Amino acid sequence: MDGSEDSANGKVPEHILRRVRALQARAEHESTPPAEREASRQLAADLIARYSIAEDVPTAAAKTRDTTVPNGGKPKRTEPPFARRVALWARSRAIELAIVIVLIVLAVTVWVWSLVLAAAVALLWAVHEYRAARHIRQQ
Repeated sequence: MDGSEDSANGKVPEHILRRVRALQARAEHESTPPAEREASRQLAADLIARYSIAEDVPTAAAKTRDTTVPNGGKPKRTEPPFARRVALWARSRAIELAIVIVLIVLAVTVWVWSLVLAAAVALLWAVHEYRAARHIRQQ
């Protein structure tokens, strides 16, 4: 089924309408260079002629939504779907668990190093006592 059969029935493929809208939006944008504007206008006109599209194809600028917000300008707070809330909760619990594990590892590491330090001090003390006892014997 080609595009001419669609246009004969009055149905234009949605991807063609999207393409025409995009070309028109590009042609209307102020930052588009003049040569590109003209090329976009020409391509849009060609597609409109080929698919017998009505001239009143709404452009991207015309399809923008109304941005006024009820509630005195405050946006409506919407709760995320249940699965997303559960995922967010699980992720926050996982982060909390990771923090607790890091703190436990840090505490154990500090405790182990304190034992190593205590053993080193005890060994140095024993060596000192041994040398002091040997020094007394030699006198």
